[in-house]
Amino acid sequence: MKKIGLVVALGFAVAISALAQDYNTTLVEKDLVLPDGSKGDVSFFKKWGDASKMANNKSWAPRHTTDKVQTESEFGLADIWHEENENQAIQKICDLMKSSNSSYGVSFVNHDKRIRRLVLTYKDGRLRNSFVDFFDETHPTYVAYIKAKEEKQEKLNSIATGFAKGMLKSAGATVSDSGTSSSQDLYSLRHRTYEVSRIGPHGNNVTFQYRFIYRDNGSKVSGYIVDLNGNIRAEGNGIAKTQADIEKIYPVIDYYSVPKDLRALAKKSLE
Repeated sequence: MKKIGLVVALGFAVAISALAQDYNTTLVEKDLVLPDGSKGDVSFFKKWGDASKMANNKSWAPRHTTDKVQTESEFGLADIWHEENENQAIQKICDLMKSSNSSYGVSFVNHDKRIRRLVLTYKDGRLRNSFVDFFDETHPTYVAYIKAKEEKQEKLNSIATGFAKGMLKSAGATVSDSGTSSSQDLYSLRHRTYEVSRIGPHGNNVTFQYRFIYRDNGSKVSGYIVDLNGNIRAEGNGIAKTQADIEKIYPVIDYYSVPKDLRALAKKSLE
């Protein structure tokens, strides 16, 4: 099953139509048939700078990273192109965009425990539908995702523990079933530095460095990392192209929200 875009405790009481206010729209069309067959209010824009303010509004719900899906009938994230004359609904959207001199359209459609955000782009006789779905935490797809995520994390934890034991054994350390190792080898594990590199705004390479956190028996703490400035962060995964990506993929966790014993272990990776 593909991963899907998620929202924890999404505020579905939000008036989605109010998002169109205070934006530099060229046209607002009510109850327009959209490329996925649903109906929604669409705000049209001439410039992406104006459209992006509405599309990226974070006041109503946070956005989670999602894998791409292939069709508009699936839940998730996708960029799907349509020919202008593909059907009557697509043709009408394109005609509205041409007549209003608009290049972009934004719509939020409220479904049962799900909100789909659509960003429409008209270019060279074609219409692109870029959408992402946000879910209430009780939505069946969300519940299934959480279960799959927990199962994957358990598997990763098992692999990481086995890897740590293998490293310690290869270094000549005595490792018990609980992962206990010599202090010297544990020190090496804790102080191994990992890097996430990106290209800076002027072409200079910028690197984010961090270390994993290990318990005294040599087992790795899952879910947390510590950067070289002492910030405890979420153990993320993904490709970071900008500093914003790094902060999104490896967000800093409030220090005092981390269990006290894990804070003490994080310090040992920096000592």
